[in-house]
Amino acid sequence: MPRLMLRCKRISISLSMVTLLIFGTLKLHAAAPPNDSCGGAIPIVVGNGGFALGTFTSSNSDLTSATLQTGETFAPSILVAGLDKKSVWYKFTLPTTRSVRVSLLQPGGAIQAGNVGFAIYKTSSCIPGNAAISTKLSPIETFGSTFHPCVSDGDYYIQVSSNNNANGPIYLTLELADGSPAPYDKPATAYQFGDLTSLQQKFTDVDIDCQAIDDANEVCLPGSSFKDYTKSMWYTFKTPAYFDYLNTWFASLSTPYGSPPIKVGYRLYQGDGTITPINTLTQLGGCDSLLTDLYAIDRKQYQCGMLLPNTTYTVQLLFHKDFKSNIRFGTDWKGTKVTNGPLPVSSLPTPNKMGTLSSNSSGNGVMTPISDVFGCNSQHSQNSCPKSMPAAGLLYNNSRYNLSSFISFNLASTSSIFINGPVIPCAGNMLLRLYKHDLTASCTDLDTTNLISTFLSSTYSSSPLSCLAPGNYVLQVMAIDSARPNNSYHYSSLNSYSSNQMCTNLGLGSSYTLNISVRTEFASNKFDLSAPGRFERMNANGAGVMQPLQQNVSYVALPDTFGCANTVLPVDTLCNPHNVYGYLGKASYREFTLADSSMLYFQPISSISSKLYFGDADALSTAQNKHVFPERFTGLVPSSKCMDSYYSSNRYACAVPGTYTHASFDNRLSFSSTLTVTPRSGRSKYGSPATAQNMGDLWSSVPANTWYPSGVDSFACYDNPVTIDGVVPCNSQQGRPSTKLIYRQFYLSKPTLLNIYNYVGFSGEVYGNGVFTLFKGKATDGIDSLKKVSSAWTCFTRNSSANQCDALPVGWYTVVSYGSGPSYTNPTGGMDPTTNYHQSTLGGADRFMIYLGQGCAAPKFNRPHKASVDTITNLAYKIE
Repeated sequence: MPRLMLRCKRISISLSMVTLLIFGTLKLHAAAPPNDSCGGAIPIVVGNGGFALGTFTSSNSDLTSATLQTGETFAPSILVAGLDKKSVWYKFTLPTTRSVRVSLLQPGGAIQAGNVGFAIYKTSSCIPGNAAISTKLSPIETFGSTFHPCVSDGDYYIQVSSNNNANGPIYLTLELADGSPAPYDKPATAYQFGDLTSLQQKFTDVDIDCQAIDDANEVCLPGSSFKDYTKSMWYTFKTPAYFDYLNTWFASLSTPYGSPPIKVGYRLYQGDGTITPINTLTQLGGCDSLLTDLYAIDRKQYQCGMLLPNTTYTVQLLFHKDFKSNIRFGTDWKGTKVTNGPLPVSSLPTPNKMGTLSSNSSGNGVMTPISDVFGCNSQHSQNSCPKSMPAAGLLYNNSRYNLSSFISFNLASTSSIFINGPVIPCAGNMLLRLYKHDLTASCTDLDTTNLISTFLSSTYSSSPLSCLAPGNYVLQVMAIDSARPNNSYHYSSLNSYSSNQMCTNLGLGSSYTLNISVRTEFASNKFDLSAPGRFERMNANGAGVMQPLQQNVSYVALPDTFGCANTVLPVDTLCNPHNVYGYLGKASYREFTLADSSMLYFQPISSISSKLYFGDADALSTAQNKHVFPERFTGLVPSSKCMDSYYSSNRYACAVPGTYTHASFDNRLSFSSTLTVTPRSGRSKYGSPATAQNMGDLWSSVPANTWYPSGVDSFACYDNPVTIDGVVPCNSQQGRPSTKLIYRQFYLSKPTLLNIYNYVGFSGEVYGNGVFTLFKGKATDGIDSLKKVSSAWTCFTRNSSANQCDALPVGWYTVVSYGSGPSYTNPTGGMDPTTNYHQSTLGGADRFMIYLGQGCAAPKFNRPHKASVDTITNLAYKIE
């Protein structure tokens, strides 16, 4: 029995071992799961072509028989956790950006926590390496979830791996929601600009990152390069009640310099997508795009009826799936109403039909403002008036003007008009055309053959369109409708200043105001010799007979206003010094008589230039029947050159007894010509040696180191040139040979350091007109008694003793002043013969300042005959 029992035990052990071997072999040879390799990854199916939202669950996979692939790698945290012994794979695809949560779960409890984990790779190929590990969905080393609110579109592989202790089934869930943050990502949450009426531009900024699309139909042109544009943003706006154009804008605020151009998909829908399904709205213009480079702006332009007023529109912007940037988007618009005067027709409404304009004869006349706008109806292309409004616009100074507003007015009399039309925002300088024309029922009757002038709006604000005849006029005001290029804008062009105008279409939508000032003009001035007797008789008695002018009496002429017509002129060279004033074709004539020779002084002359003639202009023009421009009459003898307020150094003339004509020349309208003439003595007070000013002993009158003035005289109409001790008369300050001399003498009672200067300060900041020479001697003793001091004291305007060696000794001295200019015998002489303007020292004040300094006493015993002797005996000193 014992042996039998032992045998049975052995059999029992052998059966157990067999059982274990059988089950072990079965386990080793069990089939691996279908997703054991990356290439067999099981898809997690997302509805609606991948666009559905919600939770999506994978099928189960049993890790018990899972293996590893050759070359398979693991996330570092998975590797450290020892979860690198076996793996299974899943995959999913995001067609757009989503909020993603991936969870690893098991249907029972066979696998302990810490024995399994997972990693997610963003890739479309197997086997992914560590470089493909998702940067947003982190690896997990246990059962649980990984989450990120903004996961970009693409293919994703999930590697579930474990250690050898993980034996049992697992599964995954994929929770998808809208990405975040993703402002304005859906039509219902679109950014709402609202009613645009209050501001001419509106904009806002937004970050583009987690935006998405809801389905494949939202892709703009899916069969083209837009198939990868899977981020969208929406906004709405309501158009104003009236506008001429409206733009929608886009710009990137954070694109690095040198980046390639940015392309953005664009759709526009009529209707409000926040409250109405997009698929029920009307899409305008199909699928389009915007393209911007760096910080430049791109826009879509809608003008002149392309969009409806008071209507809400919805805009969709589509961005590439990889696009991330801060962007600025918005709208701008312009326009207030239709143009009041779009056509030059007799039915032109007020206020553009201005009627007879008010005027007066002073200043710039009476101003009347007129305003209008450049609306869409002012476009030349919308009207059929080819003569005045060519459809392609009017080319002027390389700009094409294609918007017009018309104004009509009437002038009751000959007038000049000032048009103050400043450069206006956006429109710039307007182009104006003035027609002498009546309006008719047809705009084709306004013919450019009746054009008076074409000019820019700022041209006649300070100078007028002169001497327009009475009658009806049409003024065409033009601006430019031209889209400015995108590169003229920057994203900062969309800004927060409510008054900012972007001027995208230049003049279109702009308003303007012109101030038209009308000044009534005289047909001609009163003293124009247009008929016998049309001149002024100065100092005439009650019978109209001119009485001779008296010396030292000022005679004020009647004012005469220059009119539109040019006048008959003297035959001699016209006055126009240096040719700076233009043609001086208007003259005002005044006549007077002299019984005595006089030096005539003409006080500041208001006309541009004037001239004195010997002769009776009225009698000559009548005898020759010359009364209208461009006729000229002969016979007047010039008694001066041309005098004007700028180039003439004085306004003196030398006149002998007889009849004289003074002619004032000008080219200005409504400018009053005035004149005052004063006859004076033609002689200088100190014009001869015998009448020299005697300044006496200067040391008895002048404190040392003090300036002292001479008496005042003037160069007059008598010539008295003379050579003194070989000194020929010095040239005058004008560089002409001097024919006029003035004498002054003084005595020095002790050696003197002398300074003579032609400037006089304390009696008025003036310079004397003379050039000086200093002589020894007393002028009243006769010319022959005068001797030249030295070359240093010859022909100077300022000179002084250089040092003690140049001190002037005791004695009499004479200063001779030299000047040049006309005389009774040569009334136009003494001046530059190459010019026609009056410049001389005639009538000019002659004076100087003198300054005394103490000189050393002269030596007494510096000659043998001056040897010192005994002052008592008058004999040589006796030395004992």
